[in-house]
Amino acid sequence: KNQNQVQSLEALIIDEWALQQMDEDFFWQGTRLSLAFRTEAVLKTEIAADFSLFYKQYNGIEALDMAGDPILPRTIREDTMAQIILKIAKSFGRFGFYITGSFRRNLSNDLYFRYNFYTIAAGLDLVI
Repeated sequence: KNQNQVQSLEALIIDEWALQQMDEDFFWQGTRLSLAFRTEAVLKTEIAADFSLFYKQYNGIEALDMAGDPILPRTIREDTMAQIILKIAKSFGRFGFYITGSFRRNLSNDLYFRYNFYTIAAGLDLVI
């Protein structure tokens, strides 16, 4: 028997489990509060704003420091995430233009998951 192959397979399985934990949409429990606003009241310009606040607990997943070691005293990972998305869109017949901006702040007792995140996007639409 080649024990290195067995050990390599075990390491791969462990790494795959760790990667799945990064997909946080499926591993948290908690509360999500959302408020959305959308209007076309001014000059047929669409204005939209989405606000979301999440309180997340990751039962079974420990909070870690930047070296990957459990934070003492051992505790589960808990995050508070706030997100704002703004969009302005204007149509000109068959053509349209939009600009979108977003901001996300994630506060966590797991240091790897503390971040601020900004995006800006713009685009053109063509109706065929």
